[in-house]
Amino acid sequence: MPSRIARLLKPQRVVWLAMTSSVLVLGVVLHVVLSGQGPDAVPRDLPLIILILPFLMTPVLLVAIGVVRRTYIGPGLGLWTVREDLLPPLQGSDDPLKAARSAIARANTGFLLSIALTEAIALFGFISSFISRDPSRFYPAAAIALVLMAVQFPRPIGLLARLGKRELQALSNETS
Repeated sequence: MPSRIARLLKPQRVVWLAMTSSVLVLGVVLHVVLSGQGPDAVPRDLPLIILILPFLMTPVLLVAIGVVRRTYIGPGLGLWTVREDLLPPLQGSDDPLKAARSAIARANTGFLLSIALTEAIALFGFISSFISRDPSRFYPAAAIALVLMAVQFPRPIGLLARLGKRELQALSNETS
């Protein structure tokens, strides 16, 4: 069964690696593009909203990530947990295999949405840094995004916590 769970988590882990890497690539691109520009290249009269955009959007995106995880992922081990009765019912709950697939699909959807919203934090930092020509404005947003991505790393225990005994048994009996 552990190899089956590992296979189910592989797409999430590939997406996690790609999104985490993209934050690092944004930092490299920012430094390459802005290197060699002297202090005269920095615009002097930038609107304040451009400079504080990442700090304004971070709380909004954190709330959105929490809502997505509560709606799609549901109870499990992590920062955001919710009671089972607050979740929409799993489709095909009479059939354990359908219920397991539905739980996995819901977890994948929630994971993809929450990791994309997490990357948005870094993107807002990148935009603010690029417009202001100040790479140091990217660091706090990138750090927040990387920490949140580390917390959201797909783990087998998280998927196992979302499946009941019947669903686990159905998955183990399924021929792959």
